[in-house]
Amino acid sequence: MTQVYIAYMGALPSKISYSPMSHHQNILQEVIESSSVEDYLVRSYGRSFNGFAAKLTESEKDKLIGMEGVVSVFPSTVYKLFTTRSYEFMGLGDKSNNVPEVESNVIVGVIDGGIWPESKSFSDEGIGPIPKKWKGTCAGGTNFTCNRKVIGARHYVHDSARDSDAHGSHTASTAAGNKVKGVSVNGVAEGTARGGVPLGRIAVYKVCEPLGCNGERILAAFDDAIADGVDVITISLGGGATKVDIDPIAIGSFHAMTKGIVTTVAVGNAGTALAKADNLAPWLISVAAGSTDRKFVTNVVNGDDKMLPGRSINDFDLEGKKYPLAGCASGCLNTVEGKIVVCDVPNNVMEQKAAGAVGTILHVTDVDTPGLGPIAVATLDDTNYEELRSYVLSSPNPQGTILKTNTVKDNGAPVVPAFSSRGPNTLFSDILKVTNTQNEITDLSWAMNASKNAEAEFAYGSGFVNPTVAVDPGLVYEIAKEDYLNMLCSLDYSSQGISTIAGGTFTCSEQSKLTMRNLNYPSMSAKVSASSSSDITFSRTVTNVGEKGSTYKAKLSGNPKLSIKVEPATLSFKAPGEKKSFTVTVSGKSLAGISNIVSASLIWSDGSHNVRSPIVVYT
Repeated sequence: MTQVYIAYMGALPSKISYSPMSHHQNILQEVIESSSVEDYLVRSYGRSFNGFAAKLTESEKDKLIGMEGVVSVFPSTVYKLFTTRSYEFMGLGDKSNNVPEVESNVIVGVIDGGIWPESKSFSDEGIGPIPKKWKGTCAGGTNFTCNRKVIGARHYVHDSARDSDAHGSHTASTAAGNKVKGVSVNGVAEGTARGGVPLGRIAVYKVCEPLGCNGERILAAFDDAIADGVDVITISLGGGATKVDIDPIAIGSFHAMTKGIVTTVAVGNAGTALAKADNLAPWLISVAAGSTDRKFVTNVVNGDDKMLPGRSINDFDLEGKKYPLAGCASGCLNTVEGKIVVCDVPNNVMEQKAAGAVGTILHVTDVDTPGLGPIAVATLDDTNYEELRSYVLSSPNPQGTILKTNTVKDNGAPVVPAFSSRGPNTLFSDILKVTNTQNEITDLSWAMNASKNAEAEFAYGSGFVNPTVAVDPGLVYEIAKEDYLNMLCSLDYSSQGISTIAGGTFTCSEQSKLTMRNLNYPSMSAKVSASSSSDITFSRTVTNVGEKGSTYKAKLSGNPKLSIKVEPATLSFKAPGEKKSFTVTVSGKSLAGISNIVSASLIWSDGSHNVRSPIVVYT
């Protein structure tokens, strides 16, 4: 029995005469021993890196693993999709200092489920010519047209790059959608919808269908996107924590990184349990969800005029009229006409509408993402639903109503919602993941705060993205391709294997090995033994990208369980581009019986810039 396997072969050989397709067919010829390997070759990767996908039996796969030039062979598994005011809240409103000439030259590659090109978010009205650096094409397939906004499209599934479930259009517009005024959901939360770079260009790579997104397609999209000349790749997919040499997202993003292309990914929606984050490779920007400063509140009023705060996006106006409350037991919908249905479990609202119900009140554990429906809808959390239930059970004639949704300010934002996945990093234990937090949701219930919860760093990483400050950071932590390769040496990858990945001779030596702990990451994380005291040293180098003559002093905000020393504690820079190194030594007693996680932070400050690095020690 055959299945699709991916053979990853690292960087492309430098010789001009190399033909990836011919090489891949020759390899398959040896493995399959068939005169017609074309029927077995699914994809050939040869624009940005080397490899192929093929239909193989398990024994053929095992034979392929031992062949020269093959880094890894792994099944093409199915990845899952991770499901207006955000950028204003982040400081990128109409008055932000964007530079149109720069912004319009940014090309965002979206690897997802396609796009709906007719959306106003993707209109090219007022947008100039396509950047000359673009090397891609518009191969969107059936009924798909590109423009000066959506400048490229490719599809690896079905016959079109069109979006079928809106996920791809959502992620594309979040990244680079136009400014569209007067946007609302049935009149709720009206405002201007926009992406992070509203004048930026979009290249679409459709890899997903309703059942998921196959790994061999994801890798093909990376192969094309890198060669097409995108500047940024955004991908909101996940398939679990997987070793980097058998993970299409990690492999594709590594080769993107070598070309100066940033890849930003979602960490997933696995909830508050620790160590459930996806997309853990250190060269990825792994982003958690975060809230904006607004909530959608839909109040429920019972027959005793007690108001219970709920969530939803409801524009149905019941005008305050009280309706009888009915249960939603299976087979009993014939009794709900003219009533509001109260459900302890999620139910089919369309069936309730067809039965004549005027509204529905749902009990949900997670109210982070308000929904909307074909009738008046409100969702109640555990506490408020229990209060409504007690009223229904105690009243001979229970009644109630659902009010229209109000948009209210949330002064507690930003915080991380309950659904967003948490670290620590299960693959690279001394590298902090989540990387950072961005706006993804409208509301939340499980606020994370480092001063109250030591797990906070695993939820929001280095913190909430501040794009207006990011353009003038003062200091940066730079990492080169060689640093990642040296880190792979410390993880027992062979010199030969790393040479194949890198596309050149590379030798692992004791001197060149770079531990995860000393990778020049802006965060500092260490997994330690719970039963013994710890004495950990982090080595870092920062580069001055601010003014000449800048002097930064170290400020520590920590936990009394940790003793932290920074040497030197002052960094003075004569000119921009100058580099300075320092060490951070963290000492502490055994964490046994005290805490599984202890966090602190280092801030380098020159009075106008504050460069923060989280420090996390855990068992």
